[in-house]
Order: sequence, then structure tokens, then C-alpha cells
Amino acid sequence: MHTEQEPGHEPPPVPRPAHPLRAKPTPRRSGLTLTRLVLAVGILLVLAWFIGERNSGNSDSAQASVSAEPEAPVPRNAGTRSEARVVQGQKSTTLRQVEDARMQVGEQGTVLRIEGSVGRNFATQLQAALDANPSLQRIDITSGGGYAQSGLEAARMIRRRNLIVRVHSHCASMCVGLWAAAAQRQMEPDA
Repeated sequence: MHTEQEPGHEPPPVPRPAHPLRAKPTPRRSGLTLTRLVLAVGILLVLAWFIGERNSGNSDSAQASVSAEPEAPVPRNAGTRSEARVVQGQKSTTLRQVEDARMQVGEQGTVLRIEGSVGRNFATQLQAALDANPSLQRIDITSGGGYAQSGLEAARMIRRRNLIVRVHSHCASMCVGLWAAAAQRQMEPDA
């Protein structure tokens, strides 16, 4: 069954039939997509105008009902349907003093435990703790945050020393900046 071919003689190429299942590409109609986009924008604008007109009609009655004393809450099963009310809070006239965190060195001087807020003297206290304990490797912190300026200074110190920061209970606001500045970041499972 094997036939020998003459040298230099190649069989003619076999033509490949067009694939019958392959669909021809359809031309895109970009005008239809643009039309839909313009129509959607128009509908949104009309809807926004309608909602704005509806709310501006109610603003006169809402401004008249605002008083200096808070109203009694309406029970949920009062049976009447009430309109939504805007409750305005009071502005604080005093600044809350943020206390500095408590810092304790433990585990043979390799771990610094910080509990509390990032106060005005936080960076100074952290620098003193770092200077007093050159073998410090990790900071365990629980803080709700505090002042940005002293927190950013402390974050730079953490970054320069390549410390590990581990969050114990919670970490919010500026505490997250301290955690993010660490060379290695850790979290307790319940944090």
C-alpha cells in the first residue's frame, strides 16, 4: 500500500472547503448603540427633573415643621402613614481632648503593647519607647485612632524601623495608618 514517490515530485495541495458552520461576521451598527445611550440619558434627566420638582414642592412644608426641640418618636404601629422628616444634629462647640495611649514593653523587650488613642504626644512616646528598647520587633495595637499629625510621624518611625504591627481588638482611623506603615501587617482572628 505504500507507494514511493519520485524525488522532486509533490502531490498537489488539497483545497480546504469553507467551514459550513462558521457564521459570517455581521457589521456593527454603532448608531443603534448611540441612540440607546442618548435615550437613556434623556430618560434619566426627565426622571431627575420630576423628582426635583416633587421634592421642591414639599420643602416649604418641611421647613415649617422644623423646630428647636426634638419631637417625640412616632411608634411604628401607629397605623398612620407619616412623611419622612429630616433630623438635624447639633454642632459641637467643644473639642474633645484625645488622651495618649498606654504603652508597655513585654516579651524580653521585643514587643510593644499599645492600647488607646493616638494623642498629641503619641509620636514622642513611641520614639522614647523605641530608643529605650532597640531590640523591639513588633507592636501589638488596639486603638480607635486619633490625631493625624502625630500618627503620621509615628507611621514614619514604624516604617524606618521595619517593625511588625499586629492588631489585637480593633483598629480604626489613624491606627490603620500605623498598621499600613508596617513592614509586616498582622491581625488577630477576632480583630
